Amino acid sequence: MLSFRHWAAVSALTPALALAQDAAPTARPTAEIYAQARATVEVPATIASIRVDVSSSGRTPAEAGARNAREAAALRRGLLALGLPEDSVVTRRVSAMQDVNYETKDTSFVATNSVSIVTRRLELLPRIIDTALVLGATDIADLSFSTDSLEERHLQALRQAIAKARRRAEVMADAEGGQLGRLLSSTTQESPGIAFRSPSTMLSSVTTGSRGGSRAAVPIQAPPVSISADVTVRWELAPKP
Repeated sequence: MLSFRHWAAVSALTPALALAQDAAPTARPTAEIYAQARATVEVPATIASIRVDVSSSGRTPAEAGARNAREAAALRRGLLALGLPEDSVVTRRVSAMQDVNYETKDTSFVATNSVSIVTRRLELLPRIIDTALVLGATDIADLSFSTDSLEERHLQALRQAIAKARRRAEVMADAEGGQLGRLLSSTTQESPGIAFRSPSTMLSSVTTGSRGGSRAAVPIQAPPVSISADVTVRWELAPKP
């Protein structure tokens, strides 16, 4: 049972607590509108990149390495003779491995020099590939295309994606009987803006032309470079005036 003193203390605090609760504003959840959108911009390719490998074998590591060095140097000279700048033909990787034939018990060694070629002269691509094949390339791959205006086109796609998201959000807000209020947040994700072409198909067509005795360049049509931007935007749902 409460004593009189204890009961009085509780009674004295109760009005103060009630006043504090009445004075506190009631927090109401803010209605929000989310919208997502993607925009894609396609532009002509202005940069091409391709990888060319030369592999050479030998009975010893030194023999394989020396042969590979000669063949890789010849490949580089042939590519530069096409008019490519020296800094556009760079060594990407040099490797060596042991190759064991378990049926014959023979052991050999394989050295590989991988060269990356980047050029803005897209019209040279067929000649680059043909020259590499004639000079002993054992693998041609990773043909890709890009553009010099990557950042500008990213911004263009981003502006279009934001505008598309806003149009969608306005429709949703109107359906709720309101309108868009304050912008609460926005996030984006952009694509790298690189277009690829199948190297296996390309290599097959060029090899066929070379075997037929013709050195005519096989045409390569660069695909457009697609640059996309994805956005997620969040607005406050406000009442209409």
